[in-house]
Amino acid sequence: MGMFAEVLTNYGPISRLWWDHYMMGCGGLSECPACKDETDPYCFPAAWPNYTQLVHDISPETLLGTGPDVAHSGGGETGVGDYPVWNGCNNTGGIYTHNTFGPQGYVFLPREADATIQNPGDAWFWKKGHAFWNASQIWQHYMLTVGRGEAFILNLPPDTTGAVFILRANAPMPFSLGSTFLVHRMA
Repeated sequence: MGMFAEVLTNYGPISRLWWDHYMMGCGGLSECPACKDETDPYCFPAAWPNYTQLVHDISPETLLGTGPDVAHSGGGETGVGDYPVWNGCNNTGGIYTHNTFGPQGYVFLPREADATIQNPGDAWFWKKGHAFWNASQIWQHYMLTVGRGEAFILNLPPDTTGAVFILRANAPMPFSLGSTFLVHRMA
């Protein structure tokens, strides 16, 4: 917990913390400190509320997602949003599941979908020679997330020198947005 307190107080504003596998315990895809007693308040999943409270106390403007402030898409890490997307949730306890969202939801909980530009293969860390999505594929995933009402997070992993791959064909993106959603007005 000390590391969170240090990061949130000594390095400027932090707008977002990504918490993978929120409210889950250790094992499988969730890596966290091994605990002998999972009911220990510093052991996961019991530790989640303690970490949430710490972050909200020190830095109330920091969003925790996937977590109590931002919900992950039911599409996993594919860059494809849910359809239909409901940003209303019926659970105020900070624990939600995809089946608690719906048109009658009374708590706004924004949804998001994420993916890595290194696809296929779900490669979140840079791998030499790995394939990247092209501009057309990025646009398709943008429309399948933002176009459905979810935020889209695209991972761009730096290589071993710290350089981030820049898609040379990304220039058409703003033009694509404008031309796709352009409204022609009659004078």
